[in-house]
Amino acid sequence: MTTSRIILSNALSKLVSFVLKVMAKLGILLIIGRVYGVEAFGIFSFVIVLNGLFIHVCNMGWNSYSVYSISKGLYRESEIIDRLFPFALAGGAITVGIPFVLLTLLDYNFEIVFSVLLVNASLFFESYILCIRGIFDGHQRMFTSSLIAVVADSILLVCIVAVAFFHLSLQWVFSAYILCRFVTFYFAAALYRRDYGKINYKFIPDKKSFEIFKKALPFAVNRFVTIGFNRFDILLLSYFSGNIVVGVYNAAISMILRLNDLVKPLIFALFPILSNSYTHNRALYHSYLKKSSKYVIAMSIPIFVIFFTVPEKIMVFLYGTKFIDAAQILKVLSLMLILKYLNPLIANAITASGNQAKRTIVISLSLLVNILLNIVLIPKYNAMGAAYSSVATETFITLSFLYIILKNKTGGFMSLELLIKFAAVLALILLSTFFVPELPLPLSVMIIFLMTFVFYLGLRIIHKDEMKHLFLVLKKRT
Repeated sequence: MTTSRIILSNALSKLVSFVLKVMAKLGILLIIGRVYGVEAFGIFSFVIVLNGLFIHVCNMGWNSYSVYSISKGLYRESEIIDRLFPFALAGGAITVGIPFVLLTLLDYNFEIVFSVLLVNASLFFESYILCIRGIFDGHQRMFTSSLIAVVADSILLVCIVAVAFFHLSLQWVFSAYILCRFVTFYFAAALYRRDYGKINYKFIPDKKSFEIFKKALPFAVNRFVTIGFNRFDILLLSYFSGNIVVGVYNAAISMILRLNDLVKPLIFALFPILSNSYTHNRALYHSYLKKSSKYVIAMSIPIFVIFFTVPEKIMVFLYGTKFIDAAQILKVLSLMLILKYLNPLIANAITASGNQAKRTIVISLSLLVNILLNIVLIPKYNAMGAAYSSVATETFITLSFLYIILKNKTGGFMSLELLIKFAAVLALILLSTFFVPELPLPLSVMIIFLMTFVFYLGLRIIHKDEMKHLFLVLKKRT
């Protein structure tokens, strides 16, 4: 199989899993929002955001470093996974202790503190799940890695449906969370044992353990601050504005983050290839980066138009009229959607070229920028202030990444002609929406995607031979 077919095949495996994951995660959010209301949705959002923030403290970068090192042949699978235990255990203690101290000092009520501790207790198992998935990703076994992720979210969705059906309290939702992570860990470990052998837990770290830890730490910092600037606004909103405002804001930004997951299959599938080609074939590296940039922007434009033009319909359709205040927030947040699709690709290109430290610096600075903007804007504008901060931060990241790419000549981007064509498509679609009568949301979405595809073909942004290539890969997979 050619390299391009490997990328596309892996991307399709990831795409299927990400679509299923997005559906499961959105299903969870919709159930919590519709059944428990705005305030409970805000509490759930706060607890899960803290959990997502601390997972990479607990995992200490072993997941991302597994992808990187396995794809380059630096370590065997057992050399990584067998040495994770003491670091995951120490990370687990940190991720329970720090939130307890901070939330107690900030005078959060017992229900929220207990919920955070309950959910964060699952992070030890989550560390192993992520590391196992990283090993499969490093071997370009994207289907297996994706299967683990889908199973995890599907089990959680089923549990939350059961909790909501019996009208149990929100604490039961958090109790289900830790149970689901344990079951997923057992499933992931079984898949690893089938392909690579039994996990031999090394309880005492050795010299190689600290060697891996030192190399993995920059990846942990990068992931922590990446999630931080994406979700730190939730934490500040919770403190400054309360759970109801958190619920309204998270209903909007979750749409952006979940739909942003659709581009990750291509980026994950491409990363091992980029890392290898930068070392062995620099021209191929540039070629893949340019083509991928085109596809990422092409995917993001119709989604941006939908969020920007019909946010009220989206929020009412999904959450009901009690979340209508989230519509204007969604409209503002949509302004960063194209950048949010593009930034992970550029970031991976920087990492693949050996500039992970520079990527970490940019992301760390972006976290600082985001925190400062949120501290200034949230007390004055509440949820809308958090939206303004997010758009400004994402713009800062894009400009910084492009500066690194251009200065270090670590990769091409795309031609000015193609950028002009994309701008023309965007302008044409936005103009066309003013002449489209009020239609139901599903029909509006279909028309926008159809118009986008026609414009792409008409301006030769996407060529017929590319479509044939895609269909051939799809046919082989089925």
